[in-house]
Amino acid sequence: MQMTVKPIRATDLTSRVLLVQLSISQWTARKLDKRVTADVAQREDAKRDAGRYNKSLVARGALAAIAAIAAEARVDHASYTLPWLQDGTRIMPVDAFKTYSAKMQKHREAFEREVADFLASYPDYIEQAREDLGGLFNAADYPSKWEVAKRFAWRVNTLPMPSAADFRVDLDKDTVAALQADMQADIKAAMGDAVKDVADRLHKVARAMADKLAAYDPAAGKQGNPFRDSLVENVRELVAVLPMLNVTGDAQIAKAIEDARAKLVRHDAQALREDAALRAETAQSAADIADAMASFMGA
Repeated sequence: MQMTVKPIRATDLTSRVLLVQLSISQWTARKLDKRVTADVAQREDAKRDAGRYNKSLVARGALAAIAAIAAEARVDHASYTLPWLQDGTRIMPVDAFKTYSAKMQKHREAFEREVADFLASYPDYIEQAREDLGGLFNAADYPSKWEVAKRFAWRVNTLPMPSAADFRVDLDKDTVAALQADMQADIKAAMGDAVKDVADRLHKVARAMADKLAAYDPAAGKQGNPFRDSLVENVRELVAVLPMLNVTGDAQIAKAIEDARAKLVRHDAQALREDAALRAETAQSAADIADAMASFMGA
């Protein structure tokens, strides 16, 4: 059954989306060693600003778990939001807020646990660095545990979408009208970019699927351009999220999402490996969707 999607006017979006900002800070545990930098420049007869020697203050991997959680959180943040402002502010459909909040809370709890574990072991990392760095070790490079703790921060801010109709400023009527028109034009342009971001996501996974399936040759064994199960799973995960991100209700985007759900993820990866006809049919469907999204974006 074909899904009917009613296009949403830009002026109606204020009740359908939120502005969201994700800010994650981490201690880099790196320090510029001015003495070594100057020594190398002098030895190599180079200018003092020709290079910089930055040393790692703690063992490699000490902060890896924290960084991995932050990276995963940023991926989820990008998945459930759309681009908006250059400062990193993004828009999120109201329908996605509950799922997004649960994921961010889970990431935050894991992040804070790993930070606590790192801080508990911080004195041990300093002692290990004394051995690892040798003559490069300098106790003055190491902030106190509490100062390091302040370098780690996690913050999610959500704000209502601004509306040109609510624009208030103590200026003459014509100037206010012009400012409102500019603001509405900016919102419309930004929303156009957001919708293209949805199309781009679908284009990328569909094109990857089309290319991988078309290149697959089971007779060539490991040299036959094998594809992973994630080829299908990536599409399945994406089409579960994209309907929420189609915040303007664009009919062409909605149809492409439905086509992807109906034609690209009906069968798992193993079935596509084993059935050449099924593989060819799915590859063609993926190519058609990718081409449609490329056309939508003006490519």
